[in-house]
Amino acid sequence: DERKKFTKNKLKSIVLDSTDTLKRFSVKEICEADMVIVPAGIIEERGNGGKSATARPYTELLSGKAGADKIPPAPMNGHKEAPTIEGTWVRNMASGPAIYVGNTGKQKHRDEQAFYGHRYSDAIKKLRQKKFGASERGVPLEWFTWNRIVVDECHECLVSSAKQDT
Repeated sequence: DERKKFTKNKLKSIVLDSTDTLKRFSVKEICEADMVIVPAGIIEERGNGGKSATARPYTELLSGKAGADKIPPAPMNGHKEAPTIEGTWVRNMASGPAIYVGNTGKQKHRDEQAFYGHRYSDAIKKLRQKKFGASERGVPLEWFTWNRIVVDECHECLVSSAKQDT
């Protein structure tokens, strides 16, 4: 455990390795933690132990708690990672380098990416308007305000296609 190597047990840490784990922690517990560790891929975590092609627990929790429309699966279009994990709105136009979103200039892919980004962004806006009590459990991470975010192994969050990896 790398964090203990540097901090010993001096920091109160929470590891949220799945949506189910997040549901066990209250707003108060998350706010009182010195460190919250979450894999970037939680946003597109698959349900039923990774076996479900359609169930995505985290975005379902997010849209449910926010009272927002369902967030569609992130379009992959040959990508290994979700194209919006970096938090950048994907432009819905033909201009700009194709590598930016990893598509090959196909309007269908840009439309899918823009729709995903729109629904995700809308859910976050609605979520942040909500008030949750200290004992509420399973509040999506986008609701919280963080003092610092450290992205370890940030190359895993980058958008890359199979072609770009070779």
